[in-house]
Amino acid sequence: MRFLILLLSLCLSLSLAAQEKVYKKVYPDGSVEYSDKPIEGGSLMNVPKGTVVTMPTPTGFKAAETTAERKAKAGKQAEEHAAAYTRFEILRPKDDEAIRSNAGDLTAQLALEPGIVEGDRLRWKLDGNPVEGAGGLTLILRNVDRGTHTLQAEILDANGKVVKRTPVVTFHLLRYAGGSAPLPSP
Repeated sequence: MRFLILLLSLCLSLSLAAQEKVYKKVYPDGSVEYSDKPIEGGSLMNVPKGTVVTMPTPTGFKAAETTAERKAKAGKQAEEHAAAYTRFEILRPKDDEAIRSNAGDLTAQLALEPGIVEGDRLRWKLDGNPVEGAGGLTLILRNVDRGTHTLQAEILDANGKVVKRTPVVTFHLLRYAGGSAPLPSP
């Protein structure tokens, strides 16, 4: 920061010193105006020529990263983190599978290789909403409403940012809609 202030001060003083003519006008309220062009009612100032100082190139100086560079670096790190998982998919239910369960029970299974990285965690999502308390490779749900649903799993890093997602799987839960289940025919 000090280097930046010094550099800025030096640039400003050099630009003033390099001017051949500087005009100054003092207003009745006490404010002062300086210009390189003649000012009505102003006077020409005697400004000595300045000495040009050439600063040595700093060694070990690294320019600050721009926002775009930081985002690109973070994106690359996220891609590398995601690439650590060679297999991440929902094994069951299969996409567009019809599941008959009059009780509304659903068991879902994930394949994850090489295994969860330390600091990461799994999150299941049913119909786009996180399933509370579900963080393992097997998900068991009870009393799921009949109809069409979506299921997805995500890997989150220690900061809660999504590292990798499975493709969304759509399944259809078939439940008996009447009062009590019909008895089988003899």
